[in-house]
Amino acid sequence: MFKNYFKTAWRSLLRKRMFSFINILGLTVGLASVILILIWIQNELSYDRYNANAERTYRITRESLNADGSTNIHLASIALPFAPLIEKNFPEVEKITRFLQDNDVMRYQQKKFSESRIIWGEDDFFDVFTYKFIEGDAHIALVNPNTVVITRDVAKKYFNNKDPLNQTIYYGDQQLPLKVTGVIENVPGNSHFHFDFLISFITLHQFIPKEDYTSDWGGNNYFTYIVLKKNTNPGALESKFPAFLNKFLPADNGLAADKSNKLHLQKITDIHLYSHLMGEAGVNGSIKYIYIFGGIAFFILLIACIN
Repeated sequence: MFKNYFKTAWRSLLRKRMFSFINILGLTVGLASVILILIWIQNELSYDRYNANAERTYRITRESLNADGSTNIHLASIALPFAPLIEKNFPEVEKITRFLQDNDVMRYQQKKFSESRIIWGEDDFFDVFTYKFIEGDAHIALVNPNTVVITRDVAKKYFNNKDPLNQTIYYGDQQLPLKVTGVIENVPGNSHFHFDFLISFITLHQFIPKEDYTSDWGGNNYFTYIVLKKNTNPGALESKFPAFLNKFLPADNGLAADKSNKLHLQKITDIHLYSHLMGEAGVNGSIKYIYIFGGIAFFILLIACIN
C-alpha cells in the first residue's frame, strides 16, 4: 500500500515539476530558517551556564536612590570595600570574587599590542568561574603579585610555538612586568563578559591607596560575584542588605545608607537577557528578541507546512 502511495506521489511530482519544485524549495528554506533561529535562541539561553555553580552564582549590583526613593542610577558593579565585608557578615556566602576591567598596551620583547580585554581578578576567581586550564594551576595562578593568566589565542599571538609559562609580559607605559602563570582555553562566546588577560588582583596594591580598600564607597568599578551555599534563599539574603548598609556605610546628606542605596542580587544566568544596567561588563541581549524570533520561527514553520 505504501509503495502505491509513493508511486502516486512521485508521478504527481513529475507531472507538476515547477509547482513541486517551488513547494519543496519553500519548505526547505522555511525549515532551514526555523532551524537557524532555534540554534540562535538556544545559544542566547545558554549564557553563563557553563560555570559549574551557575545555579548558585549571583552578581551584586548597586542602586543609588534619590531623596524621594526613586532610582537615580543602577550600576552593574559595586565599590571596593564591599566584598570582604559581605564575605565576613553573611555565612550564606560560600565564595566571593571580584574583578576590574581594563585596557592598555601589552608588550613582549619587540611585540607591542593595544589590548582592550584585560581584567584584574582575585585569586579565587576560578573558584567562581569555570575555565579549562591548558597550563598552570587554577588554585595558585593568581596568588602572587605581578602574575597573569592568558588565553590560548593570546599565547599563540605573543609566543607562537614557545612555551608561554613563566614568560614575562609587560603591562602599560610603565612596563609593569607580569609573569605568565597559566594558559586557559578562550573564554566561551556565551559568557556575559570576556577577557584575554587576567592579572592578579593583588598587583593593584601598587596603584591603589591602602585606605581605598576600606573607605572608597564611591568607586563603583568592581564586578562582584558570590556563590551561595546550597539551599540558600537569595531573596532572604537580599532582605538583609539594608541593615548591612546602615551598619557600614556613612549617612548621605542626612539620609540613612539604606535610604540612598540598595544592593541587589542578579542570577548570573539572567544577566545576558535581563540585565541592562549602567556599566555592564559586556553587550547583553534581550529576552524580548527571544520572543520575537521564536514567534517568527513558528509562523515560518506554519506557512511552510500549509504550502
